[in-house]
Amino acid sequence: MLSEDESGLAQDFVAYLNAAQSPFHCVAEVKRRITAQGFTELDERRSWDGTITKGGKYFVSRNGSSIIAFAVGGAFDPETSGLICVGAHTDSPCPKLKPVSTLEKEGHVMLGVVGYGGGLWHTWFDRDLTVVGRALVQEGGRAVAKLVHVPKAICRTPTLAIHLSTADERASFKPNLQQHFPPLLATKIKEALAGPPSLPQRPPAAAAEGPSSLGGCHTPGAQGPASRHCGLLLEVVAKAVGCDPEQILDLELQLADTQPAAVIGVCDEFVSSGRLDNQGSCYMATQALMESLRPSLDGTDPLAHCPSLRLVAMFDHEEVRLSFRFLGSSTPLFALRCSL
Repeated sequence: MLSEDESGLAQDFVAYLNAAQSPFHCVAEVKRRITAQGFTELDERRSWDGTITKGGKYFVSRNGSSIIAFAVGGAFDPETSGLICVGAHTDSPCPKLKPVSTLEKEGHVMLGVVGYGGGLWHTWFDRDLTVVGRALVQEGGRAVAKLVHVPKAICRTPTLAIHLSTADERASFKPNLQQHFPPLLATKIKEALAGPPSLPQRPPAAAAEGPSSLGGCHTPGAQGPASRHCGLLLEVVAKAVGCDPEQILDLELQLADTQPAAVIGVCDEFVSSGRLDNQGSCYMATQALMESLRPSLDGTDPLAHCPSLRLVAMFDHEEVRLSFRFLGSSTPLFALRCSL
């Protein structure tokens, strides 16, 4: 069995995994943890001259999905001191909702998704799935980004019953992401019975152009997100973030398993979760930085006489061609310049 310290670390890791459901949630959770330890947020839009001082702890984020946190040693010298750096990434392979996710097939409402990164896509079948990410919401004349985590299973990508497929088909199961991967959200009948969502309707003049839809998947004449996403999806996302559906300006969502991370095994020695590749690195990097800055038993500040810059960098495009992405590790975000 795990010791008390080991159990506490494992449970904290599990809590982190359950909070860091997407790159946006990951950065938000890292921010929460390091802010509690006295880190100060920097603004990329402003000069840092005179802001960064020796012995200070800072972080800067971009797009809500990448973050750099660093601590400046009290004996740091820009000319001779070194950099201690740990790199990680906030993204992981997953099915992401397409910019236009509206999809209907055989009387069913589905979600159009695309594979992000090099995923083991067969493992996503027959799981109770939800959506996570962020929504851009209009509030008081401003566009505000809000984290999205719908706390219930809303969709599923089922496999055929065993008597509807041959042994050869099961043995060589290679799903086509366009044909086989879109998860099932609802039936058209249930969508129609739920009634049209409270989203903008097209004007009467345009109504004569074609038959109107009873449900929200093709809200007649709708503009903005209502023309790209199923109304039922907009309704459930709006409820999750606490706004009206018509306030949603845009969505950036991905599928996520509703089964939470957990410590498992008869001896509690395993952690069961998705996203371990990246989030394990993000968690340990964050913990290492925070642990290295905690005062020693005699109360000595570990930064006081430190000649180095301690830095953790987490980027959001490791799973794709990061050299061609705006926020990856080959971008100016990594060109950190400190004026001391």
